[in-house]
Amino acid sequence: ETVAPSLIRAMAGEAIAGQSANGGSVESKHPSSRKIPMKTIGDWGSFVLLVNNMMSHGLVVMPLAYQHTGWLGMIIMIGLCSYMSSFGISFLAEAMSIIPGNERFQGRVTFMRICETYLSKRSAAIALALFLTWIVVSNTSAIVLTAQTADQAMLSSGAACALEYYPQFRFKCITQGAKEDSVFGNSWVLSLGFVLTSCITIPFSLVDIRENMMAQSVTFIGIFVIIVTWTSFFLSKDLEDSRVPVIGQSGRGVGFVLFNFAYVVYAPAWINEKRSTVDIESILVWSTLLGAMVFMVPCLLGAVALDFSNGQDLLALLTLKSTPVWVQICTYTYPLFETLSSIPIFSIIMRYNLVENKICSFKWAIFWSVCLPWVIALPFYAGDMVNAIVSWTGILIAGDSITDSSNNNKQQLRLLLLLVRGVG
Repeated sequence: ETVAPSLIRAMAGEAIAGQSANGGSVESKHPSSRKIPMKTIGDWGSFVLLVNNMMSHGLVVMPLAYQHTGWLGMIIMIGLCSYMSSFGISFLAEAMSIIPGNERFQGRVTFMRICETYLSKRSAAIALALFLTWIVVSNTSAIVLTAQTADQAMLSSGAACALEYYPQFRFKCITQGAKEDSVFGNSWVLSLGFVLTSCITIPFSLVDIRENMMAQSVTFIGIFVIIVTWTSFFLSKDLEDSRVPVIGQSGRGVGFVLFNFAYVVYAPAWINEKRSTVDIESILVWSTLLGAMVFMVPCLLGAVALDFSNGQDLLALLTLKSTPVWVQICTYTYPLFETLSSIPIFSIIMRYNLVENKICSFKWAIFWSVCLPWVIALPFYAGDMVNAIVSWTGILIAGDSITDSSNNNKQQLRLLLLLVRGVG
């Protein structure tokens, strides 16, 4: 509470002065900010929103990450990322409050707006590209994982059907699935599960975050009932320590962890809609602690209890016919909750940034934020390709750093030293 404000105010310097001189307040540069409806997200809504988007689609690949990376490296990474993500959101909140016209978060300051205010044009452009890429990839992975599990549920009920368009063009129904995450193996398909998932999520993607809060609360309760069910099942299995080494032979888990904790970019959208009575620091502490504990305990138990050597995620293993029916039922309901917690929020955040920064019209923002991820998801629906996307995106984007060779190098070096001193 004392370090972050002093560091951010040191960072602001010439950037804020320049914004003010050029009429760069929230009201002047973004007139639509004046018409923001009443902010309605309270303490509970803030808590569940952050927890849901930390744990949703990345949760099911964490046991696989433990077996690849080892429990020591995973726990260290989770601890570091938990701390740094909370620290990063504190910085973002302070940065938002310093922008003229938003001293009490009365305006709407998007992630892109923050980058434009504090970074040089080149750095802001790089940050914008990384931000939009991460949003699209996150949404794409959530779509694929959710639809694949819906297909698993249909297959267990009798048959899973899809329109295959590569390597053959045909409509087919199968009664026995492949070993990959997709029951259709490496075939490129438009499955019935994919279509049903789109019908459920797209309407929620077209409204605002505050209108999604009831769904977020239901999702939070549902996901934790499922996690408790999974944990009970893991404890009933023969736990084999040999499945999870102390230090693994692959760093693949690093990308998975970074991908989960890249939820920092949600912060501006949440802060824009929260009530003035919500204490940001308290919400960050409790939501991050809960998310980290879930990643450390149930996910580690899953890695010790099950064999992920084939590269399948948790959903694929828990929907096998050898799994107890009560566990399968809970697993099949997970995609529904995951759908409501993540996919619409990704679309809403991207739309906010595109519209508020006047990058495109509202209609085009709907296309880029809602339609594009579904189009991209189609070729990555086959096999286990989505796991590779999650891993590499986490490493390349969430773990990337922005460098700038402009005249602001000296100032940015000074700010970096301040940041290092503050972290220390």
